[in-house]
Amino acid sequence: MKKTNIYLEVLRYGAENLNSGVTYEQAIKQLGFNAPGGDFELYFNNWFYDNFHSEHIPVLRKKHNENVILSREDLKEANSQKVFMTSNAYFKYMSYSGDNIPRETMISLILASASLVISIAIYLFILIRV
Repeated sequence: MKKTNIYLEVLRYGAENLNSGVTYEQAIKQLGFNAPGGDFELYFNNWFYDNFHSEHIPVLRKKHNENVILSREDLKEANSQKVFMTSNAYFKYMSYSGDNIPRETMISLILASASLVISIAIYLFILIRV
């Protein structure tokens, strides 16, 4: 099974649903077998709400204003409600996903560079012969 970065996967899912919002439960379902469990899930759940927010959920206003780690009981209230990706999280996702230059783009860059070198070489050859 391919190893994936669960944080990046959740950010990708949030970016794909930027206008409609997502719930924590939807994000976990999207992860499938890579969903965190045990004690780690509490910290992952808090990380989720550091990157996704809604002013309509009182417990999230508390987290946002006081920068606290919420308990499992606090999080139950928020996990089924739609939240939206923060701008900071979106730019974080874009910086990570932007590093992967598509293969076709790389080939085009190499061919363009080779064409430039060849045209300069031909120009210099013609200039020297004249």
